[in-house]
Amino acid sequence: MGFLLVRVMRQLDKTVETLTGEVAGLKEDRKAQAQLNDFLSDRVGKLEDENGRLHRILTALDKIIYARLGVDIHEL
Repeated sequence: MGFLLVRVMRQLDKTVETLTGEVAGLKEDRKAQAQLNDFLSDRVGKLEDENGRLHRILTALDKIIYARLGVDIHEL
């Protein structure tokens, strides 16, 4: 009976070690995912800002071109 108990305890110890390793791996994955999420959120914000600036620049260029061509943009 003692041998069986020792065997079961060793199996449980191995299982606990395996699960502990898996949990540690999941924590690292979550940490990496959070860092990636922060980076991507920051990048999206910067790209949205850049998109807005480019849109304003193109609108200004359109106004200049239409003014030089003598086209009233309100008629378009």
